[in-house]
Amino acid sequence: MRLCLLLSLTLLLSFTKSEAQNPFPLFSDNTSWNVKWCYFAAYCFTDTVYYEKDTLLCGQTYSKINLSNNVTGYIRNSGQKTYCRKNSNCSNREYLLYDFSLSIGDTVYTGNHLYNTYPIDTIPFRLTAITNIDFMGFSRRQFEMTAITNSVGNPEGASMHWVEGVGSDINPFHSFFCLETSFCESSYQTLCMSQNGVQQYQNPDVTGCLIEGLGITQPVSDKISVFPNPFSRSLFISMQNIPEPESVSIYNAFGSLVESYTEINLQSGSIEIGKNLPPGMYWLSLKSEAGYSTLRIIKDGE
Repeated sequence: MRLCLLLSLTLLLSFTKSEAQNPFPLFSDNTSWNVKWCYFAAYCFTDTVYYEKDTLLCGQTYSKINLSNNVTGYIRNSGQKTYCRKNSNCSNREYLLYDFSLSIGDTVYTGNHLYNTYPIDTIPFRLTAITNIDFMGFSRRQFEMTAITNSVGNPEGASMHWVEGVGSDINPFHSFFCLETSFCESSYQTLCMSQNGVQQYQNPDVTGCLIEGLGITQPVSDKISVFPNPFSRSLFISMQNIPEPESVSIYNAFGSLVESYTEINLQSGSIEIGKNLPPGMYWLSLKSEAGYSTLRIIKDGE
């Protein structure tokens, strides 16, 4: 009789834990993700992402996330679905981020990433497979989501994985984004996920949680310095013993050109740029006879 009671209690506790698990982590789960971010395949770095707080918005409780380049998002769960708002304006659309109630063959329109500035803001995907996979001792369902229409960077047949309790293997806050990286200015990959300081997910395609400088080609970068970086007002570029650059360009996190300089006078030994840029992360690209150099720069708020 005692054995039966113990078995019943164990099953009840297991059932309760399963029911209480969020389909996607929120602020209360004390979760952090390590995400690889590559720009034009020229430079890669690891970004650690975590929630800021819970907040009441549009009659619902959302977990607020702050991403690079001053991008904000608001996330909530409802049953086995996860929803996302791109800003605090309640008249704007709420997007479906994940749906772990799907069955194989179901089609769902999922919202584009928080950085999205394109006319297309949702893309249909079909759930083509569900597998149970052990990630570091945690058994999780993995959904294979396949694009069923063509769009730039997300051609028909391209696929990604949603991992229950973790998010997309592309980026936890981008349920899809540029599945074919050859089409993209920026690309992402979820490396690791931890809760309460304990790692619970490791991307099976990579080793470790930190990736820095992969694929970088900067043939003249050792002769170029930028200062200060981060900067609050203006950034100075100093170049030594290299041909005068043909152009200096600055791109934002979306890959859009925001500033360009073609008439460059190096008689003073340095040039001043970026004074009109809003705070955020940018990419500085210099072109000269010696080659290209791409550097990451950050402008802080004053």
